[in-house]
Amino acid sequence: MHVTIGMPHRRGSTEDVQYCCNIAIDGLSTDPVRLQAISPSVGQTLEIALSAVTQRLDVGVNDFLADAHLGSPARTR
Repeated sequence: MHVTIGMPHRRGSTEDVQYCCNIAIDGLSTDPVRLQAISPSVGQTLEIALSAVTQRLDVGVNDFLADAHLGSPARTR
């Protein structure tokens, strides 16, 4: 299974625009799972993304992060 949580980016160009983070889960089922986390801050967006992934995988955050590889795909292969 391969999980990718993309770097949060602003949706628009004004100060009150929210951040969006794309999430991909491959290998959980026959079809890839694609999700988005959206929030007013970078930290909150990452928290929502991590929560969405761990709920979908039915694992705890600590267990998920214990097996995580951080960095760009080019650096983790």
